[in-house]
Amino acid sequence: MKQCYDRNRSCGSIRAHQHQSAQAVHNSESHTLPIVSLALQLLRMLALKTGLLCCALHGATALAASTSDLPSPPESEKAPQIIASSANAADLKAFLEISPELRSILDSKIATIHSKSARVVALHELFYNPKFFGIHYDNSFTKTAQQALDTRAGNCLSLSALFVSAARYVNLNAHFQQVQLPAQWDDNPNFNVYLAHVNVLVMIPGGNATVEFLDTYTAAQTSKFASRKISDNEALARYYSNRGAELLGHKQVELALPLLRLAVDTYPKLADVWVNLGVAYKMRKDDQMAEDAYLKAQKIDPKNLSASTNLFALYSERGESHKADLLATKIRQHQLKNPYYQIKLGEDQMAAQDYAQALAHFNKAIKIQPEMADFYKRQAEAYTKLGRSQQSAEALEKSLAVARKPADRAQTSSGTGGILAKF
Repeated sequence: MKQCYDRNRSCGSIRAHQHQSAQAVHNSESHTLPIVSLALQLLRMLALKTGLLCCALHGATALAASTSDLPSPPESEKAPQIIASSANAADLKAFLEISPELRSILDSKIATIHSKSARVVALHELFYNPKFFGIHYDNSFTKTAQQALDTRAGNCLSLSALFVSAARYVNLNAHFQQVQLPAQWDDNPNFNVYLAHVNVLVMIPGGNATVEFLDTYTAAQTSKFASRKISDNEALARYYSNRGAELLGHKQVELALPLLRLAVDTYPKLADVWVNLGVAYKMRKDDQMAEDAYLKAQKIDPKNLSASTNLFALYSERGESHKADLLATKIRQHQLKNPYYQIKLGEDQMAAQDYAQALAHFNKAIKIQPEMADFYKRQAEAYTKLGRSQQSAEALEKSLAVARKPADRAQTSSGTGGILAKF
């Protein structure tokens, strides 16, 4: 059964801005559309066919140093060791721990810089400039701060943990920050993944600095999105939730469940971790526990559409049409913004030999998430069926071009976002 879960993703740039309080802002402009019986029937059919569920995975100054000053990365990378068996202060320490070797480098290269704004820029350059550590974005596994440094790679949560820890060591007031970017999705054979984003806020007298790690957005861009400062405990809960979700991706449900329970124990006020726990229970065919977890997520955040979508799929599967109908209007727009939902609609139209309508759905998926090479292959198939060979060839060329981009970004993402300082 396919489900959706939430995950924090995420090397890039720094944006300085005048002091202002960061607040959590949720999308309150959700427009409801009338749902006729045919639309309800379609939603139920898709829920039963795909079991669609949702999960969340929760990213200048020159330095007088040479690469010979820096420790070498390991020759190969495996799934990093999970840091905890219970949620406590020691686990938070392990999540943010940095090595004595890194602290020595920070003492000699960063801590001596008098200006705090210059210190932020220098620290970013130390980590992400290819002349120094050359850390790049990688979404394979969520790591601790030290694991991200050792492997020279990490997602937004891992890279934020490294930057926060190092910044605090050199007396910078750094915090994790959740950013409400436009919806992005990833695919997995077992579920769809809603990608959340975390970066770093450094509070400096006279103006704060946003430190960004994405290569798709600069700090100047992400600073314009709604954001909120999050606690270390919430970041740790997101770490556990991510690691659990990654295990779910490999159908290792029994290994994932203890981590997801740790996530809700560490920060029970976070709806996303309850959604992911519910997905684990659903994969274990424990429908009642899954429903309880989704309802808990809804209670915490009534606007959490992953919880609503998963409940809709659960109720549809059970034949509880009344409960499903109450959720249908709420999730309709959410589903239409999911590119994999559009792909599924397109596949259904291809099977029905309505190639023009299939192409329309594939085009919508590309518009929502244009960096997915597979979407262009589907587009090319539809063009072929419609006899539009030239456009089919162009779509295939685009697919190949997009498929090459991740390797290019891995080599060039360090510092590509640039640094915009306005203190």
